[in-house]
Amino acid sequence: VKAVLRRSRRAERASEGGGVKLDEAGHRATIGGSDLNLTAVEFQLLKVLVDHPGRIYTRDQLIDAMYRDERVVSDRTVDSHIKKIRRKISAVLPDREVVHSVYGLGYKYES
Repeated sequence: VKAVLRRSRRAERASEGGGVKLDEAGHRATIGGSDLNLTAVEFQLLKVLVDHPGRIYTRDQLIDAMYRDERVVSDRTVDSHIKKIRRKISAVLPDREVVHSVYGLGYKYES
């Protein structure tokens, strides 16, 4: 029983960083009180970045985090998802950029 309760508490956990709030149980991301309407892959990608602000992730690391199976995915797929996430955030907060490109390395989240 205790193990089940621990698991349910973990599932209800919400991540928060720089105004972005992630509800893992509901698979919802909000910023400034507005729902971002992310796809499952976009949510997983943003979660990885928000959970470790300032950490730089390569495209390969982000692909591994987004896709748990052995599918073959182009590294430019990450760029496409990042672009969509940025667009959804800028629709709510046009003057703020929280997902940054690090030239030659990858991406990082900063609040």
